[in-house]
Amino acid sequence: MNQQRGSVLLGSVMLLTVLSMILIGVDTQNQGGSGLMQVVNSEHTWVQRDYANVTALNLAEAGLEKALDDMSTNWASGNGYSRSETFAIGQYSVQTVGSTSSSYTLEAAGSAFFNDSVVTRKVHLTLTKEGVEDPYTILTNGNLNFKKASVTINGASDVVFHTNGNFHYDGAVAVYTEDESGQTIYGDITASGNIDGNGTLASGTATANSPNVTLPTINFDQLKTDSVTQIDGNYSVNGGSLGSSGVITYIDGNLTFDGSVTARGTIVVDGNLDITGSVKPPSGETLEIITKGNVDFDDQGNSSAGPELVASVYCEGNFKLRPGSPWIEGFVVATGNMEFTSANAGSLRMDYQENPDSKLTTFKTSIADWQEVY
Repeated sequence: MNQQRGSVLLGSVMLLTVLSMILIGVDTQNQGGSGLMQVVNSEHTWVQRDYANVTALNLAEAGLEKALDDMSTNWASGNGYSRSETFAIGQYSVQTVGSTSSSYTLEAAGSAFFNDSVVTRKVHLTLTKEGVEDPYTILTNGNLNFKKASVTINGASDVVFHTNGNFHYDGAVAVYTEDESGQTIYGDITASGNIDGNGTLASGTATANSPNVTLPTINFDQLKTDSVTQIDGNYSVNGGSLGSSGVITYIDGNLTFDGSVTARGTIVVDGNLDITGSVKPPSGETLEIITKGNVDFDDQGNSSAGPELVASVYCEGNFKLRPGSPWIEGFVVATGNMEFTSANAGSLRMDYQENPDSKLTTFKTSIADWQEVY
């Protein structure tokens, strides 16, 4: 019995010895052994490297996403674009490496920190644009109708306004822009439907049956999420002020401006907007108004020495100007119809004004090619 127990004990010791030799790899570090610990260490290194490769690729794609976000609202920013950012786990850099009039090729490099080295992955992306490029003073998806009125539209591009519907005029319409030397010349008009009228039209070319123009796109849910101030229900401003510079104010209902109102920043209306009087930002600031519903602007027939509505305006409904002499400085985009109606000899003046803080996406971007370099 004792002999059997001794045999079992000896066998156990031998087994433990063999396992120990495998685990320590017989002095792996100094003698180049190949035990289980070395295998485990190798596996661990491989896992770390795989993780670093994935991290580097994710960083490169993060750089591209940032570039896409920047160019979605400012296509021109892609010309010579360059951006880099560093994090605790690594960094990315993205730059424009090629361009045409309607596309950019971007290269993004993501670098992940791995032990004492760096693992880098690169991605190439070709980005193309489509849709609105010219800064239109008026852009509508529905019809554009000027009734019994004198209308002067001043633009900043060759084509001053476009409608994806029909354009009709009964009064005297004059359309102007500037040439490269800054001289005032007649501006062009385009319509995807017909162009007709019983009045006079002073313009450059007036081209009917033109291709449709893609209107800006608005994500109201995102604007609500990004807003600093939210007001529930219908809201009225009577001769006061609304909004803050550089931030979004969200009205979850209809909005009414009455009298002389000061507004600034981005005002988003989840309903209709009625303006009776004037709405302007303070000097040196900007105003953008974005509505889900209609916009009704009535200047109460006042003859003003300056603009009464100073804003870039987007509405997912109709834009209607009441009888009077409204003066708008900015631009108007309407997914519905735009109409200026005057029973008497009213007048409308619109002067294009760029809004560098605009939330509107005036063109669409699409990815033509996405290639992982290595």
